[in-house]
This record gives sequence, C-alpha cells and structure tokens, in this order.
Amino acid sequence: MFKIGLVQTIVMLAYSPNATAATKYDKEAEAAALELNRAQWSTYSGGSTYSGGISNYEFKIERICFCPVEYRGPFNVEVLLGEIVSATYESGKTADSDIVQGLPTIEGVFGQIEKALDQEYEDLKVTYDEKGGFPTSFWYDTSSMIADDEMTFRVSNVQLLPSLDL
Repeated sequence: MFKIGLVQTIVMLAYSPNATAATKYDKEAEAAALELNRAQWSTYSGGSTYSGGISNYEFKIERICFCPVEYRGPFNVEVLLGEIVSATYESGKTADSDIVQGLPTIEGVFGQIEKALDQEYEDLKVTYDEKGGFPTSFWYDTSSMIADDEMTFRVSNVQLLPSLDL
C-alpha cells in the first residue's frame, strides 16, 4: 500500500502545474549568450554603411512545428521600422495576414528565447550568427511530458536595408 501511495504522489507532483522540472540546459550560460548576442545584433552593420540601430532588414524564417504547413514557411520577411511589412512564401505567394501576425521579427525571436528562459522551458538549443549575433536556430521543448509542443525557428539570409528618411 505504501508503494502505491508513493507512486501516486510522485505522479501527481510530476503532472502538477506548479511542479518545477529541471532544465536540460545551463540557464545562466544561455541568458548570458542571449544578452551578448542581442547586443551584438543591435550594432550589426552586415558590412553596410547603415547605422542608427537595426530596424530595416530582410530575412528568411522557417518554423518547424506540429502545425499546419502554411504556418511553417519558409517565409521571406521584410521589416521596416521594426515591424513586419511583408512576408512571402518561397513561391512568391504573399502569406495571409493572420500568418504574418504570428511571425516574429529577429527581435521577436530574441524575445521568445527570453520567454523560454524566464518560464524555464524544459529544454532549448540556440545557435547565433558569429558576426551578426542574431539567432540562426532556436529549438525548444516546454515539457517532455507534452507531445508535439516542440518548436524550431530557423533564421537565414539576413540583409540590412537602408534607413528610411521620413
């Protein structure tokens, strides 16, 4: 009887929303890498003469997830003044507005990494561009106890655009 009660207690704790699972990564190291690379991204010039912070750029982003194919991409995204102004599939077809609203900018990917660290997702892996500091790959798993919650973002082809003179 004692063994059954102990097993039930362990199972209840494991499935409790307030239970804290150990992460499979070094949170302090990931937080330091995030801070360092975010700062590097904010001053990145990509070999151009553009300056004044990065708010205008193009990039490709792909989501790998258990979600409808139209949400996965890859998408060619244009960002002006820090906001996504267009997103097209590789075929050239424009993505629907509800899909565009769900796409992150590069700063948005940094924000999702920060959220994963703050909420102590069970596992994550991030790689950053050595020169630009932007995330090139971000994978996370909120919980190994939940099926199909994993998500990967892949970022590539980052090109800075000239500043807009308003």
